[in-house]
Amino acid sequence: MVFSPVINGKTVRSVEFTRVLHIPDLRNNLLSVLYLTRNNGFTVHITASQMSFEHPTGTPLFVASISNSNAAFLDGSTVSLAEYAYAAITLPLDIDLWHRRLAHHHLAGVRMLLDKNLVTGMHLDSKSAPDPICEPCLAGKMHSNPFPSSQWCATRPLELVHSDVHQVPCPSFSGFHYWVTFIDDYFRFRFILPIKAKSDVFEAFKNFKAYVFKSHLEMTVNAQLSLCIYLITDLGDDSQSTRGKAVQLQIKYLSM
Repeated sequence: MVFSPVINGKTVRSVEFTRVLHIPDLRNNLLSVLYLTRNNGFTVHITASQMSFEHPTGTPLFVASISNSNAAFLDGSTVSLAEYAYAAITLPLDIDLWHRRLAHHHLAGVRMLLDKNLVTGMHLDSKSAPDPICEPCLAGKMHSNPFPSSQWCATRPLELVHSDVHQVPCPSFSGFHYWVTFIDDYFRFRFILPIKAKSDVFEAFKNFKAYVFKSHLEMTVNAQLSLCIYLITDLGDDSQSTRGKAVQLQIKYLSM
């Protein structure tokens, strides 16, 4: 960063500040006085209204006026440059980092951008070999085998029920974190209930069963108790290893 100082109302020789970090959310530029004195050999003179920065001693290179809030602001302005600042980061600037910054673009394309200088400000500080295994890339390219086709359909209501649990992006005002769906395979009736925890799925299923019995079926209590229901679900496991897989549960003698 190049700074054009103003001393006693006159613009003096510009000063270049190195090792400048770019922080997007920071509204004002910060200058470390201790860093200048301990690492760059500056001498700082402080009065009630002004700070003077000399290197090594004698004529000041720039000054800062002290405000009533006990904050000092450099007198002058920064000079706009047609260069780009680099974001502050502690990771080595290697091809792996550029691969992640460019939305996991393939490594051959990243190397082409570097070799042909197609991106302004793109360079490498480390020539270390890239990691041959990129987990996000592998996860994005994974696919599941198609489900085997079946011509079988349920012959009566509640013979087969499909279920899944979905997590909402943010909890509701009532504290619900999930919603569960039940789809009857016979007449494709869809039932959706909000739940606060995955452990509430069974209670939600009992409410679904009671609603179907009351609204669509006329069955005696003994017939209800002898009913066998097959429930298709993934048991609430949304991990990568179980995605696309489902288990069939057999529910007998479901009392209300």
